[in-house]
Amino acid sequence: MPSAIITCPLPFPDWELVDDVEVYQTIDTEDQGPQETLIYDGKCKYDETQKQVFNADSKLISLSGSIVIKGEVIVKGNDKFEGYVKVDGIKKEVYSLSKNKIMGSVFSTEIELK
Repeated sequence: MPSAIITCPLPFPDWELVDDVEVYQTIDTEDQGPQETLIYDGKCKYDETQKQVFNADSKLISLSGSIVIKGEVIVKGNDKFEGYVKVDGIKKEVYSLSKNKIMGSVFSTEIELK
């Protein structure tokens, strides 16, 4: 179900959404191995600012940027999100996915990239 999003009723700066993105979720199945599913195909705000963070094991990880998508991107399953994105044709691995809420409704989905 590509481009399945739920939008927030508040205004969003649509003029900042200039980069094309495809978000793929990787789901590991017992019978068929990992399966990739396209969960979003559309515009996003891509920020190439690099930063370093510590993960749960206290290891330093370098992040290559982040993308912001208007509304809520529906993911399958309740476990940690695993997958990758293609931003302007460049494939990057997803480090984390978060959904920013305002007054109980999801305003945007932010994905940090390795």
